[in-house]
Amino acid sequence: MWCYNTIKKTGMIAIFAQTLRLLRKESGLTQSELAKKLGKSASAIGMYEQGRREPDTKTLRRIRELFGVPVDLLIDGAPRTVFELPDVLEGMTQSLLKHPGLTFNGEPLGRGDLAEVCEAMRLGMLLALRGK
Repeated sequence: MWCYNTIKKTGMIAIFAQTLRLLRKESGLTQSELAKKLGKSASAIGMYEQGRREPDTKTLRRIRELFGVPVDLLIDGAPRTVFELPDVLEGMTQSLLKHPGLTFNGEPLGRGDLAEVCEAMRLGMLLALRGK
């Protein structure tokens, strides 16, 4: 189990800070709302997101449970995964837009349809990354 000392000793606090901010924003939570859910102050959340403060093991567990992600993802794997997702989706969107005449059940897909397909892919990828 990862803990405070592991994060501090390995220098992973910057990764944790970025990951927490991204997960919070993806969930549509403010720092204050997240603080309430975790039993922390809004300033503590702000310091976590700035990399100025490290969470204790209990807080890491709460974050993991709240967002449904493994602790390893919080402190080691999220930036590579989360930062690449927009690029992957943009590439897929551009690829779809370059192929006029795409159809579904024999009906041509318009730009609005493609936008819906891309949004469905985005949500599916996010759910897969969270292990849900």
